[in-house]
Amino acid sequence: MSEKVYARRSENWFKAEGKHGYIYRERFRNMGFGSEVFSDKPVIGIATTWSELNPCNAH
Repeated sequence: MSEKVYARRSENWFKAEGKHGYIYRERFRNMGFGSEVFSDKPVIGIATTWSELNPCNAH
């Protein structure tokens, strides 16, 4: 069983067939995003832990 591999990592998530692809798409839809948000577009996430409310590493 060989799965199709896409150029973008996010395409491998959202275009996947079966249970795993469904779970990725369902999570975005659960947050209120429609399919037009992740169809044929790269999905980029930026994570940061910086916060003015919790300056635990401030010197």
